[in-house]
Amino acid sequence: MKILVDENLTPDLTQLGNARGYYTTSVVHLGLVGLKDFQLIPYCIEHDYVLMSIDDGDPKDLAETAGLHPGLIFLDVQGYDHMFTLATAALDYLEEQAAAAGEEPGSFMVNRVIEVAGYGTCQHYNLPADNPVE
Repeated sequence: MKILVDENLTPDLTQLGNARGYYTTSVVHLGLVGLKDFQLIPYCIEHDYVLMSIDDGDPKDLAETAGLHPGLIFLDVQGYDHMFTLATAALDYLEEQAAAAGEEPGSFMVNRVIEVAGYGTCQHYNLPADNPVE
């Protein structure tokens, strides 16, 4: 699985994903700083990246209409250190859910969104939409 960390999160999160065996990079490292979400989503789809970002609504709207996409992870961050706590919770949750479904994490994420609330609670749902699963 490949993860792209959006510019609204620290590029230091790449270390967390890479340490867990996921190819993780950031828009900073790829020279994509300043791209709008409507430009990033097609990039993620073309290059098979799960986008890790904050939820401003735009990526969901874009993924909803994109058809097949590699997935989205949204963190409700409240500071630098908090990003690592929530990103860790997201990856733990992803790995648990994928294992329960008998899938690899990358396969599990296809057309799925994982949201992590500010207190670390995770949920996921399909996009195009259905009801959240906790």
